[in-house]
Amino acid sequence: MGILNSNHPDIEKFIVAKKGNKALTNFNISVMLMPGFWECFDENKPYPLVNPRNGEVVRSINPRELFDLIVYQAWESAEPGVLFFDRINEFNPFLEFLGPIECTNPCSEVVLYSNESCNLGSINVWAFAKENDEGETFFDWDDLKRTTVSAAGFLDNVIDINNYPLPEIEEKSLLTRKIGLGVMGVGDLLYELCIPYNSEEGRAFMEKLMEFVNYYSKVESVSLAKARGPLPAFEKSFYPQGKMPFAGFYDRNSWRLDWNAVVNEMREHGIRNGFSTVIAPTGSISMIAGCSSGIEPVYSLVFEKNVKVGSFYYIDPVFEKVLTENELYDNHLLKEISEKNGSIQNVRYIPSALKKTFVTSYDITPEDHIRALAVFQKWVDSSISKTNNFPADASIEDMRKSYALAYKLGCKGVTVYRDSSIKSQVLVTPSSKKKENNREKDAEDVRPENGVETRVIERMIPVLAQQTSLNARSNANAGMNANAGEGVQIGSPSNLLNVSSKSVLMASGLKTCPDCGGTLAFKEGCVSCTECSWGLCKGG
Repeated sequence: MGILNSNHPDIEKFIVAKKGNKALTNFNISVMLMPGFWECFDENKPYPLVNPRNGEVVRSINPRELFDLIVYQAWESAEPGVLFFDRINEFNPFLEFLGPIECTNPCSEVVLYSNESCNLGSINVWAFAKENDEGETFFDWDDLKRTTVSAAGFLDNVIDINNYPLPEIEEKSLLTRKIGLGVMGVGDLLYELCIPYNSEEGRAFMEKLMEFVNYYSKVESVSLAKARGPLPAFEKSFYPQGKMPFAGFYDRNSWRLDWNAVVNEMREHGIRNGFSTVIAPTGSISMIAGCSSGIEPVYSLVFEKNVKVGSFYYIDPVFEKVLTENELYDNHLLKEISEKNGSIQNVRYIPSALKKTFVTSYDITPEDHIRALAVFQKWVDSSISKTNNFPADASIEDMRKSYALAYKLGCKGVTVYRDSSIKSQVLVTPSSKKKENNREKDAEDVRPENGVETRVIERMIPVLAQQTSLNARSNANAGMNANAGEGVQIGSPSNLLNVSSKSVLMASGLKTCPDCGGTLAFKEGCVSCTECSWGLCKGG
C-alpha cells in the first residue's frame, strides 16, 4: 500500500498516478486525509501543503478541488482509496507513547506502526446458525462465545511462537501484542436468518454480532493478562485509564454487554493485547470454509460454472434451500437469474419476501454499503477491509456522498469499486462477459511439465521473474525458473497463484479466468472466477 498525506506538496500528482490503470500496478494507493483537511473543506478556505522535511508551507490549494480529484480518480480507476487520519488515531491506545499511526497493510484493515505486525483470524459466523428440535433456525450465541475465547487465545499464542523475519518486527510485535480476530460468512448468515443486509434490522444484528465478538475477545485478553501478564506497553497505553480502542465503548446507550466489568478487571490485571479485533478480506479462507467473505454481502445468487465435462449452475446454498422449500427450484429460473447478474430483483415470479432478503452486492445501494461498514467499525479496534460496490452507471456525486458519509459515521477508510471502472476490464460482471473462445490476443498456449495445458499472459512474465528474485533473496523455493531470454518455465498451473505481487497480475490486463475463461468477480481486494472457483487476492 502506497500512502501519501493529503497535505504533501506532491499530493495532486500522487492522486492521478494510476490514471487509466497504466502505471504503479503492483500496489494499491490511498490518500491519508489529515485532520485539518475537513475544516478547510467545510469552510472552503485554502488548504496548506507542507514540506515533510522542514514543516514549511510550500503552497496552498483549494481543498474542494483536491477532494473532487480524489473522487473522480476513484470513479474512473477505482483508486486511490481514502484513509482518515483522525479516525485511525482517535482511539489509538499508544498515541502518547508511540505517536500517531500513519500506515496500513495492503488491504487497509490493519492500521500499523513501523515494524509492527498483526496476526489475523476469522470466525465463520454462518456456522452458528442452527436448527432446534422444531426445525426453527436460531443463532447459537453460547457457541460463538466459546469459539471467540478459544480463537483469541490461539492468536495470542501465535505471537509468541512466530518466526519473525526481522528483530525489529519481533520487538514491536511483542511490545504491543496486537491480534486481529474478525468474522466472515456474514452475508450467508443474514440469508439464513431471513434478515435483509440493507435494512435497519440487518444493521442492528451486525452491530450486536461485532460487539459480542469484541467483548469476549477482550474478556479473554484480560484473562490471559491474569495468567501470563499484560502486554509490555500496558502502563504506557491508555488502558490503565479505563479506555477502549473502539467507538462503541464511548456510546454507552448502545451497550448490550457489561463493558464496565471488563474495564474493572482490566484496571486490576491489565490486558494482554493492544488490539484484539480486525475484519480482514478473507478472500481465500472463505472459499475454503465455503462461506461469503468478510462482512460482504453475497456477490451472486446463481452463476454458471464450466468444467471439462460440461456446465452447471452454482447456487448459493441458503438460496437453493429456500427455492426448494418454496417449490421454485427450476433450471429455467436458474438460467434467468444467472443472466441477470445473479440477482432476483427483476425476476417476476420470485415472491417479494425473498427479494427483500436475498439481496446481492449490486442490489445494495452505496449508502447501505457504507452504513454496514460503519456499524461494524463501531465495534472493531483496528479497521475493516470492505469493498463498497457501485454499479457501472453510478455518478461521481454518488461516490462523493459515500466518502463524506463514511467519514461522518466514523469509518477509518473507504475502498470503492465501480463496475467496469478498470479500463483493462480486469473484473467483469456476468452481463459484461464476452465469449471469445476463451482466448486473448496476448496469450499463448503452453504445455508445462505436468502435461496440463494452461495459458500464460505475456505481461505476467515480469511478475514471475520478480517472484523468482524475491524468493532467491529469502532462500525460498520459487517453484519456477526464469532466465533472461529463455522465458518462464512453470511447474504447474497452481504456481501462478503463488506470486507474491498478485496485484500486478490482477491489474495486468487479465480479462477472464486464466483457467477456464469464465467470469471474474471482484470483492474485498480479491478476484474469483464464478465458473470454476479459481481465485486470488491482492494481499492483506
